[in-house]
Amino acid sequence: MGWTDELAGWLTGSERLVILGIGNPLKGDDGLGPRIIELLSGRVPERAKLLDCGSSPENFTGLIRRLNPTHVLMVDAARLGARPGAARLVRVARI
Repeated sequence: MGWTDELAGWLTGSERLVILGIGNPLKGDDGLGPRIIELLSGRVPERAKLLDCGSSPENFTGLIRRLNPTHVLMVDAARLGARPGAARLVRVARI
């Protein structure tokens, strides 16, 4: 099973989704998260909220709590030990 199938399974039953774009666009590929948020803007269902958190996602915890999501997806660049551009869904237990 690929990461897209795993993500689709994880999102099953999602009622309120918050997607966090994390990273600094001034540092090249570290800007992946905010860029994904930009690309998703206007393309997600109303029950999904997009947040460009820049390099400080901790500053958004109050807002996230107020949104009361059933699911939170964080999009961030990471060293995965894989080829550039590879993607993985990393579960909370593995972070």
